[in-house]
Amino acid sequence: MDDPDYLRSWSCSLNVKGNIGQRSEEPSSYVTEYEAAIIGDTDRTVEVGALRYFIVDLLAAEDIGNDPFEVMDSYSADLAEFCRLVNSRGFVPKVAGLIGTRPRPVLIIDKIEIAPEYRGHGLGLMALSIACDVAGIGCALAALIAFPSQWHGKPYEKSKAFAKDRARLSQYYEKADFQPLGRAGIMIRPLPHAFL
Repeated sequence: MDDPDYLRSWSCSLNVKGNIGQRSEEPSSYVTEYEAAIIGDTDRTVEVGALRYFIVDLLAAEDIGNDPFEVMDSYSADLAEFCRLVNSRGFVPKVAGLIGTRPRPVLIIDKIEIAPEYRGHGLGLMALSIACDVAGIGCALAALIAFPSQWHGKPYEKSKAFAKDRARLSQYYEKADFQPLGRAGIMIRPLPHAFL
């Protein structure tokens, strides 16, 4: 399976579904959620995993007076985990140093899972690349949390095994140009599309 010619024969695409609603003064109306089946195989016919992401339009929300923190906190507990990216004025200093302080749209990758039998072929990295390059058009930043799926629903605080698994997953995401933001597992990747 480590044969480079075999690995190159794999490809990936996303079959995306989303609900786009009308904007209002409600902060959560500036969040759009998408679910995607990750399609991969040598002939792009097999569903190999799933991806869930949000587009959070902090720029449009700010234009009508919504606080960036409230927008991130208004939609769901999953999205609220990413409040560490923003404060009431815009992006926190570490993020602002990469993309500027003014709120702009953000791509939040909430979940990426590849079925165990399809791991090891780079399909997760390909799916992340597609999400950032296509779904991230117009976004200044992509963010995700390095949280190993095998730990969902299990106690992980102070676990050395969890820390090891998170470190390994973080190294994997670094291959897709994500970089750590603090110690909570959040990783960020500036996207060039917003600067065009």
